Amino acid sequence: MRRWLIDLPTRIHLWSAELQIRHRSPSDADADALQARRDNLDVLREYRKNRQYPRNDTELPSTPYFVDTDGRHCAVAHLMRASGHHDEVRRIAATANLARIDAMDPVILAPWARRSGLSKRELARIQPTMPTRTSRFSASCSGPRWY
Repeated sequence: MRRWLIDLPTRIHLWSAELQIRHRSPSDADADALQARRDNLDVLREYRKNRQYPRNDTELPSTPYFVDTDGRHCAVAHLMRASGHHDEVRRIAATANLARIDAMDPVILAPWARRSGLSKRELARIQPTMPTRTSRFSASCSGPRWY
């Protein structure tokens, strides 16, 4: 199956998350947080366009994958790495590589998240799940589906 078709649900997910978050501005954010937010959303857009998403090589269907076995980073890991937080990315990959944002250690994630201009809820919205390599994809009138 062509890679672009396999990546389509992730691209759609990231596009819709970016669009939704860009059109919301937190009322309590200062100018620095708003700039960090815009910068991170620009990085997210480039990440989506480059399509270097992790591959789920587990048998767990639709699971998030922070950093895959080939070193590809999920969207949130990519944002962290792009802002220079390599150690935090390695720590999360070592302790919670298949976890959702809510299950990640806040001691590791929260300091970066505060500086990112993105809320924990928004980071959870950005975080895609990855289908397994053996998942089958079907495109229909009702939209793409994994089964």
